[in-house]
Amino acid sequence: MLELKSGDLCVPSGDHFSDYRRAGVGRSNSGAKSRFTANRRASQWRARTFIDGLRAQLQAAAKLADDGFPDNEYLRIENGEPVLKRLQRKPEPDGLLQLEQQLMPNAWRDVEIVDALSDTEHWLNWTR
Repeated sequence: MLELKSGDLCVPSGDHFSDYRRAGVGRSNSGAKSRFTANRRASQWRARTFIDGLRAQLQAAAKLADDGFPDNEYLRIENGEPVLKRLQRKPEPDGLLQLEQQLMPNAWRDVEIVDALSDTEHWLNWTR
């Protein structure tokens, strides 16, 4: 009980199994150890390549932002902090009000679920 309270692992009848500390890498497993070391080095190389690629992408994006700053009408620097200007709202497209009225829930009619599934399958072929 005290071992479980301290966060230790308790395996009932665990003393019947071999000690994991004695199962270290010996001469017979040296090939496995060298393969493990080679795989570890390869994964470190892949990680380094991945990080270098991300760093290059970040630097390219930063250069693009820096080069476009003078012409950017929405970004300005105030007290050393970047401030974005609010975008102007685009005008509503023609026919938006009619579309919204058609999509209102009170304009919908009740449809059986089987009919809805059948219709949408016919239109979209989603079961394929």
